[in-house]
Amino acid sequence: MDLFETIKDLQEANQLLAMVQNEPQKVCDEYWIDIDDIYSVEEELIERINALEDKDIKWFCESKLKQVNYSNSRIEWIKSEIERLQKLQETEEKHLEKAKRSIDWIMKTTWTEKLETALNNLSYRKSESVSILDENSIPAEYWKVKEVRTIDKIKIKEDIKSWLDVIGASIETKQNLQIK
Repeated sequence: MDLFETIKDLQEANQLLAMVQNEPQKVCDEYWIDIDDIYSVEEELIERINALEDKDIKWFCESKLKQVNYSNSRIEWIKSEIERLQKLQETEEKHLEKAKRSIDWIMKTTWTEKLETALNNLSYRKSESVSILDENSIPAEYWKVKEVRTIDKIKIKEDIKSWLDVIGASIETKQNLQIK
């Protein structure tokens, strides 16, 4: 029996068990079972469900849990590798800036405006930038204001739970798998 057949059998067994527990007379009428035998039918269904869960469902979940654990360890390794590479990048950026400062220092010290080498051509170009000395003294006309609108989901949830009608929103209940 493949996994999909097992799942289908398990669903059918669970549905029948729910019927046996909630509507025993209906089950007796539909399947021609004596009402005195309904409890043995219930026990057989529970045994069947447990056997399916223990054998096939447990095996499937365990195989997927192996994938989960493997992926979790790979993710941790990747995170540590990212950290290592970021530190390596930072080190290289520091070397780069130090080399540029050294080139700049020697060129300025020797009053060299242009230099052609076998590797690159070096020269200076003029640029302008605004330097802010005191933000508080800058007039309002030079300020840009960004307006950011966000939805306050916490307030919406509180209001809905307080029986207030919030148009365009509702509380959605989810089942989140926990793996411990």
